[in-house]
Amino acid sequence: MLADELRNAPELEQFANGMYEPILVKNLENVQGDERDVILFSIGYGPDREGRVCMNFGPVNQDGGWRRLNVAISRARKEMIVFSVIRPEQIDVSRSRSEGVAGLRGFLDFAAKGSSALPVRKSADGAKRDSAAFARTIAEALTDEGYQVKLGIGQSDYKIDIGVIDPDKDGEYLLGILCESESNFALTNARDRNIVQPSVLAGLGWRIVNVHILDWLDNEKKVMAYLEGEIDRAKQAAIDGEPVIQAQPAPKKELTFEREEPVTDDSEQVYTPYVPEVIGDSEYYYDHSSDSRIRRLINAAVEKEAPVSKNTLMRYALTAFGIKKPGVKSEARFGEVFAQLELNTTERHGNVFVWRKNQLPEEYDVFRAAANGEKRKLDDVATEEISAAVVHILRTAVSLDRAELVKETVNENFTGYIRL
Repeated sequence: MLADELRNAPELEQFANGMYEPILVKNLENVQGDERDVILFSIGYGPDREGRVCMNFGPVNQDGGWRRLNVAISRARKEMIVFSVIRPEQIDVSRSRSEGVAGLRGFLDFAAKGSSALPVRKSADGAKRDSAAFARTIAEALTDEGYQVKLGIGQSDYKIDIGVIDPDKDGEYLLGILCESESNFALTNARDRNIVQPSVLAGLGWRIVNVHILDWLDNEKKVMAYLEGEIDRAKQAAIDGEPVIQAQPAPKKELTFEREEPVTDDSEQVYTPYVPEVIGDSEYYYDHSSDSRIRRLINAAVEKEAPVSKNTLMRYALTAFGIKKPGVKSEARFGEVFAQLELNTTERHGNVFVWRKNQLPEEYDVFRAAANGEKRKLDDVATEEISAAVVHILRTAVSLDRAELVKETVNENFTGYIRL
């Protein structure tokens, strides 16, 4: 779509090719190694027609899937805009043991709510108070010297303790100051503190200096002279205009894409069980005068629920005559009446399934999903219907390992274990 628009609007193509970095469109698998100032991140999964969300998110569900998610959400230097029809509360982490699924929910929660969604580390509270008090001391000293400053810039653990405001450019900063107190070392590990944090801030365009509390306690004047010198150097750099290194635009080339039209999947329906009416008592069940009534019940249940197992039909018949538990005698009686009917049947794993006359088992591609707690035992579900459920889940998930496929098929629709 992007390539089409660029071809239709030459001015857009000229603008895109003149950017210091080309626009990229990539998926989760091959975005590693790329960065952009702004990333538009699309979650390509959504709820079904009933509003349910299947806990299958392709590669994210697999072992180490959280690493792929981590790569994807860390590609933006300045801003990420997330597009998702799934809300974080719709992802039920109790239905999946995948770290990737839990990570996806946490990421969407953060995207929706900001830093308030992040867990608070209680052990760092004292350290933050210590660091904040030291930062206020430095800020007051700079203010006394005529500088404008702002405290606590940012939202994460990578906050800038003090920002020195550029007096000539409203809303911009000349310098960022990180205040290292003794308790600050409890906040993160050495790599985060000395490598990751400065490199992240430098990547965002900050000039960063560090001030240590021991240096301040030892000689305040020396530290202030150092800070004023850094501020002066930052002013001069702003006046001189530091050169911005621009990447050469990528050579223009003709792009071709395979097009795939969206496929409408009508295979999922809702399972609605047949509800038998009361016909008589147990004595009437064993009387041959009830044969016609039992046959009508069987035909009505098949018409309503096919493909339906023979065992399910027997339970309906016994329920209609007030018989709570099947026995050898009641099963034999049902088999006698069942044999009187010319029914379209198949047999899988020792279970007999009955089909309507107009149903072809070899072409059957529909499954009935559980609703309102109406889950069926797998022994009562035709193999053809289970196969349709498996195909539907794979279409939704794109990619799934065997164990997760079995679990999702059973959890969403049936009760039991699938023999694949």
